[in-house]
Amino acid sequence: MTFRPPCTLFRISFQVFDCIRLTKKETTSLSRFFLKNLLFELFKCFGLIKLIRRLNEPTLTVYFEGLFPRDTKKNTDFAINFYTSIGLGGLAVISSPSPHTSSSSSTSSSSIHSNNLVSTGDQAPHSSSGNSG
Repeated sequence: MTFRPPCTLFRISFQVFDCIRLTKKETTSLSRFFLKNLLFELFKCFGLIKLIRRLNEPTLTVYFEGLFPRDTKKNTDFAINFYTSIGLGGLAVISSPSPHTSSSSSTSSSSIHSNNLVSTGDQAPHSSSGNSG
């Protein structure tokens, strides 16, 4: 049995993420530090697997588009590196572009996410001192 600390984010709407755009140009080290702490709180509340599932919920994905930019390779790589550097590399799965297939695009994409969810496990992120990014 795993002990989970109590959540400090009560009844916060996922709509707050709608204003975040995780790119080098549109963030500062301080805003990335704030985002890191916010994501750690969500991690403590949900665990990695449930957090990834929540971020992939069709009704909520519109609010998370800025967290996982796909407009340019540079922005996508920046987001992936951010999640990896703060110890939440499992979230980078969402940033990774899905492979394009003919008729079973959604099936292929969801199976990729499922495989990564199983392999990442529900591990605690790395704790580092100072600002990340």
